[in-house]
Amino acid sequence: MLLGFTVPREITELLAALRASGISVYVASGSFYDKVVAAADPRHGTGFSPDEILGEHIQADEQGRLTGRHDARFPFPWAAGKPDVIRQRLAVRHHGRDPIMVLGDSDGDYAMLTAFTNMEVGVIFNTNLPQSSRLGKLCADILAGRADPRFVLQGR
Repeated sequence: MLLGFTVPREITELLAALRASGISVYVASGSFYDKVVAAADPRHGTGFSPDEILGEHIQADEQGRLTGRHDARFPFPWAAGKPDVIRQRLAVRHHGRDPIMVLGDSDGDYAMLTAFTNMEVGVIFNTNLPQSSRLGKLCADILAGRADPRFVLQGR
């Protein structure tokens, strides 16, 4: 029995369909890499390898203990830093191209969802964010038919 981490069947099916279509899939998270890399565990069925997962890296001291400070060897994958991480770490693997699809569920994903002019689809998992947040406003605009048609809202 797996505890603490689940991947809905719809997501594993989406990942498999994207890969079957020749589309590379990655995770870019503002959470700690050591936590997010659990998505690569084969028991979850995501098909990710650890090098396809980007997260926040924490600096370690000489004894290997985490210092609580960002490891400057890695770009900071949170909020406005996510598009930079994608450009620096992922786009270089794909001739500098923008991602064709971006998925997000929190206000920290807003910059990533709106930074790429050649993105074809931006999927927002609706977490009922307050309309005072940037992503919450975008969700409200989608529901009202005022948003860029590339954006879609997915219920949870």
